[in-house]
Amino acid sequence: MQTFTVSAKELGCEDADPKCSEWATEGECTSNAVWMMANCRKSCHSCQGGDKAWKLRTHIQSNYHNATDNATKIVRVESVRITNVEIDERKQNVKVFGRFVLSWNDTNIAWDKNQWGLSWLNFYWIQIWTPQIVQLNGASTSNSGQVSSKVLAANYTGQVYLWADFSFSTPFKFQYEDYPNDLQKVCFKFDDKRLLAVHFTVSDGVKNKEREATTDPFVSGWKIVDVDVNESPLSVEALSDPRRNPFDVQSDNCELCLSLQRNAVYFTAEMLLPALITSLFTISAVFFQVLFFHQLGMEITLILI
Repeated sequence: MQTFTVSAKELGCEDADPKCSEWATEGECTSNAVWMMANCRKSCHSCQGGDKAWKLRTHIQSNYHNATDNATKIVRVESVRITNVEIDERKQNVKVFGRFVLSWNDTNIAWDKNQWGLSWLNFYWIQIWTPQIVQLNGASTSNSGQVSSKVLAANYTGQVYLWADFSFSTPFKFQYEDYPNDLQKVCFKFDDKRLLAVHFTVSDGVKNKEREATTDPFVSGWKIVDVDVNESPLSVEALSDPRRNPFDVQSDNCELCLSLQRNAVYFTAEMLLPALITSLFTISAVFFQVLFFHQLGMEITLILI
């Protein structure tokens, strides 16, 4: 992606209020985005591309229509990165943290790059269509996972990219037939919260593992051996099949699956180390006891002599 480095002295990239930097550190760029992005552009880092980028955002916003005409959007998973996994076997629950890069096409935000002099544009607060991801198989409705958008950008063709951090949590029944060499596969299902609004697809780069990564996640006693992102076999056409139960409707969804291998070396150390320490104390006690009586016997012998 092309990035723009601009100076604070660039035309239009100034704060209108001396308190802008203070408000920005308090999170106002997000909670009060419309006013802050317009009046505290330097502190809210809304100057990429300079004044031309700001004018282009205003132009897109004034002409943008956030209507999908009931059409299903195609959203593609471009990459996935796993940053952490938490496993609770006592509660039979698994939680995963990571980041998605998603993309889709929105012709409503396409622009003439020659006219505007920009190929890429970051978005901050103008309302354009974005997927609203929710987890389907969370532990409860109050704990169904979280997805937070970090960066939203588009190129002049209308192709939009979203970098989003996620955390999913799901109950999981561990299988112990091969314990302690067991392999567990945990899947987290997700979808857009608007029924049938999105159909997720998976890029070839994710399917062939080129765009999957794990950032040294700390998983106590486990190791991640595989990561899969699977498209749902369901489709809108299949759901319209009259032979299907019309009340048994499921929306298109996608799932993130982790294959977790128990670390047998860790298990061995975890199980045997306490026993070894206990045995060491026992042997040491016996040794010191024998040594004590032997020394005592020597002293008695010397006294008698």
